Amino acid sequence: MNMSRVKYPLPLKIAGVGRYLPKHIVSSRELEERCGLEPGWCERKQGVRERRWVEDETVSFMAAEAAKEAVANAGMSLADIDLIIGTSQASDQAIPAGSSLVQQELGLGDSGIPCMNITAACLGFIVAMDLSANLLMVGRYRNILILTSEITSFNMDFNNPNVCTLMGDGAAAAVVTRPLPGESSGIHAVHMETYSEAAQASSIYRGPVRNTLFNKNLPSSGMEFDYDPQGIQTAAMKYNQKFLAKLWPMSNKDIIKLIIPNQASRFSIDMMKFVFPADRIMGVIDRYANCGAVGYPLALYEAISRDRIQGGDMVLMQGGGAGFSLVGMVFVY
Repeated sequence: MNMSRVKYPLPLKIAGVGRYLPKHIVSSRELEERCGLEPGWCERKQGVRERRWVEDETVSFMAAEAAKEAVANAGMSLADIDLIIGTSQASDQAIPAGSSLVQQELGLGDSGIPCMNITAACLGFIVAMDLSANLLMVGRYRNILILTSEITSFNMDFNNPNVCTLMGDGAAAAVVTRPLPGESSGIHAVHMETYSEAAQASSIYRGPVRNTLFNKNLPSSGMEFDYDPQGIQTAAMKYNQKFLAKLWPMSNKDIIKLIIPNQASRFSIDMMKFVFPADRIMGVIDRYANCGAVGYPLALYEAISRDRIQGGDMVLMQGGGAGFSLVGMVFVY
């Protein structure tokens, strides 16, 4: 991307946020016993104390519940939404796009509200915010609902503790719109890069046989998430520092009130502490584990509800994800 061609700030105001957390809480001690790990292993190695796993909840149900809260938080009704963007990797069906199933779950099946999905792994929420700002800028839409809902606990391989102890389920949503005259909300920088040399460090269908969702011989084991912590960390260390400098001049880093890293691992959060003061970094992985694309909006929800940020504060969201991709955004809340 040629950043010199972009005229910042891009118009985007986070009007409301919402979340849904599954009822079932799974402690790290429970998984340590199941996987034969020593007590305290999860918190020491991954920074995870507990996570939520679904019982009877579905991807669409969780997303719809988060959406209802976000719309109400924005002081709107569902009828005010004119675009729904889904960013989930999980879905209750392979086709149609999960966002249309959430529309149906919300009772909007005859509304005609357009629905689309973005596939950018755990970086989808930031990518959706970027896309939304551009759509709002040209007046294509007025009020956009961004959804993310993930169930990672299905088909868990308990012989792979690096993965099964790290994953959690949940949903989050945000309503974004144009800021009103006089409001300072907007995106001041956004950047993305992809280095596919590390594509297999975080994947599904890893192995010698390339399967698809439409392969009738696909075993349940073919749907297991495979994660190479060392591979991801190596790629992140190789590219992240230069990436941050491209995203935002470090000479201006002190004006950023809150930093939300990718909530995929403790490593992602700890790495930011080499650049920013620890008290400005928002982490929720200790209570929710890695919820995929839900991580960023879930951390944003908690930052807002705990008054970690106020209107007019500058926020940085940045991290790496499957691809291997890096994405970052600096915006005024």
